[in-house]
Amino acid sequence: DIHPNSSLPIQSNDAVIEAFYKNRFDYLLRNPSKARDEITLFARRVGELVHERLPRLSRVPHRVDISDQRESKGNIDERTLLQMKHKHTLSLIAQRRQLVKKMMIQTKKNQIKMEKLNIKIPLKLNNSSCFRELFERTTIEEQ
Repeated sequence: DIHPNSSLPIQSNDAVIEAFYKNRFDYLLRNPSKARDEITLFARRVGELVHERLPRLSRVPHRVDISDQRESKGNIDERTLLQMKHKHTLSLIAQRRQLVKKMMIQTKKNQIKMEKLNIKIPLKLNNSSCFRELFERTTIEEQ
């Protein structure tokens, strides 16, 4: 079979697709940085599509975690599962620790700001008899 607009023979679609992905696979294996860029771009596009379909998402995901799972194709044993769970727990603890550290730093900054303002309230003004005395003086001066 020959394509009407070309002198090239028509290959079956499956063979063309198979050849394309084989070439692409070889190219990306030779250039890991290009592969990473392409994966990131694809993930960003997918993230934007998800954001369009689910507009309640607060933001479009831009970061992608690329994980190589070629070795872990078999069933995962119990020890590996426990290690993964432990890693996840440690990351949660680290996140919480960072949050607490951030809050402590902010509290310290706020304390320093308040000390710099140095607003001193005289003890006299806290006393109600002092207010009465000041009020009497002002009324006398007004008269």
